Amino acid sequence: MIKAIIFDLGGVIFTDGTNRFVANLVEKYGVDEDKARNIIEGKIGTQYRKSEITRNEFWKRFLEELAINENADKLEEAWISEYKLRDEMRDLLFELAKKYKLYFLSDSVRERAERINSKYNLVSWFTDGIFSHQVGIRKPHPDMYRLILEKAGVKPEEAIFTDDKEKFLEPARELGMKTIHFETTEKFRDTLEKLLNP
Repeated sequence: MIKAIIFDLGGVIFTDGTNRFVANLVEKYGVDEDKARNIIEGKIGTQYRKSEITRNEFWKRFLEELAINENADKLEEAWISEYKLRDEMRDLLFELAKKYKLYFLSDSVRERAERINSKYNLVSWFTDGIFSHQVGIRKPHPDMYRLILEKAGVKPEEAIFTDDKEKFLEPARELGMKTIHFETTEKFRDTLEKLLNP
């Protein structure tokens, strides 16, 4: 019996703002897409998401690596603003919250998490959740998934986890959780219905 449903945020409840931000960097500054993505998603971005480096350290290295002459505040605003709420997913959350415990499991930097929460009161939509910057771990480290199960107080087989990135579903499956690869709200709703009512 499913007792908890766990959601990634960026790419599921919100659009994937990082993808749009990288596309805009390529278009506006002519930077190499793979290099920009590697900085944001690779070692430097991971250190930032785990709070191992500060916001200022991240942007200093970001600007140096990409050789961009731009204000860090402007770039941060551009990045965060690309995370657009999927209204239909928020409505579905409210519907599901009547019957299930809902949690979020998100790789996020402190500034982005705080700004988005301030705008939408996001945290109130869930029973609880974990941001990577709070725990110093990010997906796909298995401990991230263990922590959310512990917080939810459920066994792996009592939880469903959804993420838009397939590689982040694998550790959840290995622990015994049911998973949904998020593509569209409609597909998600259909798959979820089948898992909740087998």
